[in-house]
Amino acid sequence: MPLNQDCQTYSFHYAPFYADSYRQRAVMLAQWVEKTQPVAVIVDVSAEISQYLRLLGVPAIAIRQHGDRGDSAHLAGYDAAYKLFAPYPPALELDTVPSWIIDKTIYAPGFSRYSARLLTRSAARKQLGISCQQKVVVVLNGRGGGQHSLFKIAAVAVATPEWFWLIVGRVERNCQSLPNNVLVVGWCQDTYVYLKAADVAIASAGHNTVMEIGTATVPLICIPEPRPFDEQQVKAELLAKLGLCYLLTSFPTATSIKSILHKVSRLNVSKWTQIMAADGAKQAAMAISSEVKLLAAYQFKTRAKTPRRKDAISNEDTKLGL
Repeated sequence: MPLNQDCQTYSFHYAPFYADSYRQRAVMLAQWVEKTQPVAVIVDVSAEISQYLRLLGVPAIAIRQHGDRGDSAHLAGYDAAYKLFAPYPPALELDTVPSWIIDKTIYAPGFSRYSARLLTRSAARKQLGISCQQKVVVVLNGRGGGQHSLFKIAAVAVATPEWFWLIVGRVERNCQSLPNNVLVVGWCQDTYVYLKAADVAIASAGHNTVMEIGTATVPLICIPEPRPFDEQQVKAELLAKLGLCYLLTSFPTATSIKSILHKVSRLNVSKWTQIMAADGAKQAAMAISSEVKLLAAYQFKTRAKTPRRKDAISNEDTKLGL
């Protein structure tokens, strides 16, 4: 086996030998810490950075994600962090998560980029030119792969002529002709109007996608995509357990789609109020800010008590007779 083929250790997910960029990143981070003396650092999921900051004496607030994160590297990163931040409420917590992780986690209500938006279903449909009586399915295709096949979508659309199918996001044109009840919208930055116009959404279990659907309170057919540590699968199973989605392993077939649409359209979307909050981002910011203020006070007190070495006296101190 080549020396660097498997860079994983029990303590780290990735720790290669003789990697210049890896070493340079560590040096840059240490220099930045020395220069800025941060009160705390928010770490976006990296177990290695959380541990490194702890060695540098800087409190890290590490962001948590769903999935099976019980491996040694994740646990070491969580242990090294001062606090953890979950961008979801305790209702979406796994039963298997150790109590010590739960105890140091700052939970926030679900939120998305659309949390402050106000748009009714009728207004969304008027904007899109869709009748209020029309049944609408929105299929969301993201950038992370796993786009649903246009050929398969066309097949289920033929089997459901009473439903209008909107395809939002990236899609491969692997179908020569489409039925009249399919419209390919394509990639767009603002998906909210399509979600608000929908009776049902079909999407993966990516965190941002789920939170946007939760903001729009749309019944969801969830088809999780393969991700490290089963992140999407775990999230989808938690949502299904709460009755917030209908979980599938693959895109529905023409023979099953009618039954599935009937079942998912009966989901109680009011349960999203257990997960989402219009001011969820504000609540998250306030909770993190509260922790940073505590750390700032501790940092000030600690430095005030630290005796200075005689050889570290500044010129200004000398002028003052210190």
